[in-house]
Amino acid sequence: MIPKVIKKIIENKVNEKVDETLEEIAETEKKLEEDEKMIDEIEKHKEEPKELEVVEIKSKYDSESKVLLVSCVDPRFSDDFRKFTRDKFGNFVHLSIPGGIGALVLPDLMPKPFKVLKQQIKFIVNGMDIEKIILISHDDCKWYKHNKGYFRGLQPEQQKLDITSAKKIIEEEYDIQVECIHAGLKNGKVVFVS
Repeated sequence: MIPKVIKKIIENKVNEKVDETLEEIAETEKKLEEDEKMIDEIEKHKEEPKELEVVEIKSKYDSESKVLLVSCVDPRFSDDFRKFTRDKFGNFVHLSIPGGIGALVLPDLMPKPFKVLKQQIKFIVNGMDIEKIILISHDDCKWYKHNKGYFRGLQPEQQKLDITSAKKIIEEEYDIQVECIHAGLKNGKVVFVS
């Protein structure tokens, strides 16, 4: 037989657990009610999906591009690269890669970037009937600074050598006109020099 004191202790403990469980059930029911209200509110404001409107935009360029621009991705210059090229040559295909043509002159030191760049140029020139390639380098190129260990010269001089070398490489590979341009900063503006 269980003494009355122990029986009372057990009864109190059971009652405490029952009370805790009942409180947890009440809290859960309250949260469910709140969730249901939120779902109802969302359903009230839910809109049916709209059909997308088809908008046709006529290009301001009537012909396909025959010009390929190869330049660096530097955001300080990229808008100016595109504006300059569009103003001078019309519509164009833009191949934007860190360092521009830098990897093209380093086949032994940077074989993967060299191969990728060469394949991209080949695809664009052959697949899009490109007749002219514009190579643009620029002042303060971060790719050249980052990879300075690969080069013998100082950055501006190295870029001039590289763009000339890249021109020769491309002209030997394709029967195509290549123009080299350097973009510099002068009084806060981008200046292009052939």
